[in-house]
Amino acid sequence: MTDPNEFELAAMASASDRAGEYIESIGKTDMAQWSADQWHGLIEVVCGGYVESLLAQKARAIEAVGKIET
Repeated sequence: MTDPNEFELAAMASASDRAGEYIESIGKTDMAQWSADQWHGLIEVVCGGYVESLLAQKARAIEAVGKIET
């Protein structure tokens, strides 16, 4: 990603935190020893965490704009 904005950076931080939690939960840091399911789990956690963070930020922004408009 070229020049991520503040929202994307926050989403990356959230996804990174979730990835760390996932890796700790499976107890294996050597990705070469992961099963396909474990690898797919990491991808799901990272992608899901990124998207969920962006959606949460969007919801907070919409709520803030609503307060201004009323």
